[in-house]
Amino acid sequence: MKKLILLFIPLLLLAGCSKASNIKPVTKGIEFDTRVCYYNECYEAKGSIDSNGDMRFTITSPENIAGLELLLSGDNVTASFGGMEYKNENPQLFGAFGLINKIFIDIREKNGKVLVDDNEYSVEGRADGSEYDLIVSTQGLPIELDADRGDLEMSFLNVKLIN
Repeated sequence: MKKLILLFIPLLLLAGCSKASNIKPVTKGIEFDTRVCYYNECYEAKGSIDSNGDMRFTITSPENIAGLELLLSGDNVTASFGGMEYKNENPQLFGAFGLINKIFIDIREKNGKVLVDDNEYSVEGRADGSEYDLIVSTQGLPIELDADRGDLEMSFLNVKLIN
């Protein structure tokens, strides 16, 4: 009986582990609507990631910053609002959006592997001092991003592939 129990313990341990999948996370060539919450502040935006990895966001809510446009290209950030433009080489100044950019760069550079656990597909990692978890669809399209820094939560809605 003891031998039989000892035989099943490794099987039970393996059953609870995540497994790698053949799904590739889509981190370029998409557009989406998003809701981002970071340090108890929430924003809604139209977003896109072009074929070279540049991220663009146009804030739609809250109303007092609606129309703010952000372009994140590597470590370079350009913010445009009300006819003014500001350029900087420190994405951390742009809070959640700088962190989101760093996470997507990390996934691309490390060829992020999609893991399957209880029929949930996700990419886990660490970028810019923050652990993250990107949940993706069976096609690899992003659904939700969570990171421990600032309790970042980002939902991806109406995700479409673009050229």
